[in-house]
Amino acid sequence: MSLSDEIRKTWRYLRLGMVLLTVLLLASVLLEWWNTGPSCLQPSISAYYYTPAQGIVVGSLVAIGACLVIVKCNTETEDALLNVAGMFAPIVALVPTPGQGSCRSAPLAVSDALPGVNNAVGSFTVLGVAGIALAIVVASRDPRGIQPSHLWGIAAASVLVATVASWWLLSPETFLTGAHYTGAAGLFVCIFAVVVLNALDAMTQRLRTTYWAIAATMAGSVLLLTAVGRLTDWSWSLLVAEVTLIICFGVFWIIATSELWNAGSRPPVGENQQRRRKDDVQQ
Repeated sequence: MSLSDEIRKTWRYLRLGMVLLTVLLLASVLLEWWNTGPSCLQPSISAYYYTPAQGIVVGSLVAIGACLVIVKCNTETEDALLNVAGMFAPIVALVPTPGQGSCRSAPLAVSDALPGVNNAVGSFTVLGVAGIALAIVVASRDPRGIQPSHLWGIAAASVLVATVASWWLLSPETFLTGAHYTGAAGLFVCIFAVVVLNALDAMTQRLRTTYWAIAATMAGSVLLLTAVGRLTDWSWSLLVAEVTLIICFGVFWIIATSELWNAGSRPPVGENQQRRRKDDVQQ
């Protein structure tokens, strides 16, 4: 097997592994829902932290975050967005949501979150500083030199690490109540931006339409379910929004992986590709 074959297969397995981790997360939540009964749901996926699904919820989110950072994407901008998304994921996983919910298939002792979050934030800060230093070294070795996308990606990661550490040190109370939701919002914004970038740069009109449809579903579901949650007393609006976003991400990731299965990345947008796109639209 040639080195290029090994690299290509590793890239495929990494992307497919992220799909399986998403399936693992949803399966754990569904199994817990099955055990509590169809009418008993936690208010959000994050609230399943306080159920027997805790280990899978935390582990799968941390693993997905690592994969988002590791995987290489089509452009430096897309790669930077996924790197930042991957840094948000462990915050979502390790800082529990304030709302514990009441649907559990078995009693679960919920200890004081403070010591665990203190350890998690310290570890996250050390990892973040090390990762940023490594990113600077790797970017400096690029034959083209450090690109603008490298700079804003490194800057975004630096701001995120500094913000998390400072917020925790200066106001741990507000960190415990707000960091989880802030991390979740940042994660999904980055993922949404990646879907939009792929919609702009897909190889065929059909794929571009599909990616735009996924992006529209993501944005529309958030707006609709946020409005429903504010205007009614429906307690599951956040849960449905999260599940919808996760499924949309999974579908997008599978389609994008299939599109790039052999190539690994799209060729640069040059004259030949632009002509190909025009021909595709005309057909």
